[in-house]
Amino acid sequence: MRFEKFTNRLQQVLSDAQSLATGKDHTAIDGLHILATMLEEPSNLSLLQQAGARLPELKQKLEQALKDAPTITNPTGDVNLNPEAVKVLNLADRHAQKAGDEFLSTDWVLLALTETGSTKSLLNSVGVTTDTLRKVIESIRGNDKVMS
Repeated sequence: MRFEKFTNRLQQVLSDAQSLATGKDHTAIDGLHILATMLEEPSNLSLLQQAGARLPELKQKLEQALKDAPTITNPTGDVNLNPEAVKVLNLADRHAQKAGDEFLSTDWVLLALTETGSTKSLLNSVGVTTDTLRKVIESIRGNDKVMS
């Protein structure tokens, strides 16, 4: 992963995801934490809605999934990315590189969340598929690249 190539917004998303996982005494940061923090950004909500997401249902299912996530009894405050979250970021990085972006942005992470792990089934269950979201991202971006 190219952490130095994350946009400021993506860095904030990951920081917020870590804070969310820590605050809930979860064992690690996973795709659910990343998705939850991404839903706080109106542009991400717009992308998902344009891709067919039933947002109230998504928020309800996500909240339940976070409640059901494993917790630790003696939290140390040391919460790291689990393998699922690392895979999401690597997939997103691959999308960014194929698109010719110099920096990894949240839209590619959102797309990667539709491709793997618990977020894939969650997003699919509320009407979002990888193909649909990719088309929405590409139509909004056009030929624009993320260069800073």
